[in-house]
Amino acid sequence: MTDAFRAIAEHESVFVSRGDTSGTHTKELAIWEAAGVEPSGEWYREAGSGMGTVLNQADQTPGYTLADRGTFLSQRSALDVSVRVEGPIEGGPELLANPYGVIAVNPGIHENVNYDLAMAYIGFITSRDGQAIIEEYSVDGEQLFFPEAVSADPNFRQYVPEGWTSNER
Repeated sequence: MTDAFRAIAEHESVFVSRGDTSGTHTKELAIWEAAGVEPSGEWYREAGSGMGTVLNQADQTPGYTLADRGTFLSQRSALDVSVRVEGPIEGGPELLANPYGVIAVNPGIHENVNYDLAMAYIGFITSRDGQAIIEEYSVDGEQLFFPEAVSADPNFRQYVPEGWTSNER
């Protein structure tokens, strides 16, 4: 992956960046850093926009970008772009891994949160049923997400602070 980014910079091929401090933009910056490149100049274009807009700009220019799988798959029929490098789910570099997580807001700091409901959601999303729903979600027959829950049989109550009660009445 770093070789691809270095080649883009060396040839000054157009690269459209989200430029918006999103997770994808942060990942992109980490790849540039790992490649030993400080992206700048006319070839490097920060859109300051969402992934859909960035994909369209990279398509129209034409140029390169770093995109998440879900947005690319949902828009690919309207684009004339191809995937050059995919992440680890397709045998590509681990550097492109983009894990998602779920975290409950701390009720000790934010008193208006529904901690029980948050923990129930975490329990469900990490359960076998929740992981199956995530795994089966697809666009045009292609799986978008690859679940890796820590627990196959979670017990969300184990995370509830002792003596804590819900704000619901």
